[in-house]
Amino acid sequence: MFPYHRPPRNPFFPQHQKFRHPYAHLFFDYFRKDDGKIDFDKISYSLQQINKIMKQADPLVKQVTSFVKKTSKL
Repeated sequence: MFPYHRPPRNPFFPQHQKFRHPYAHLFFDYFRKDDGKIDFDKISYSLQQINKIMKQADPLVKQVTSFVKKTSKL
């Protein structure tokens, strides 16, 4: 009757899984110790470094945005 009819999906066994980036585990492995546990010291240090970079880049971003606002009004 319906040439392209497919059987209903079973709700307990989904047909597809969510897409995961194939290299995402490499990012998270950086924050693990050799025994597989999470290294909170390394996470803390990385967040401190990101914070320092953001503090250094903030004045530059403010200057660029104010320049763009001034030129867009012209």
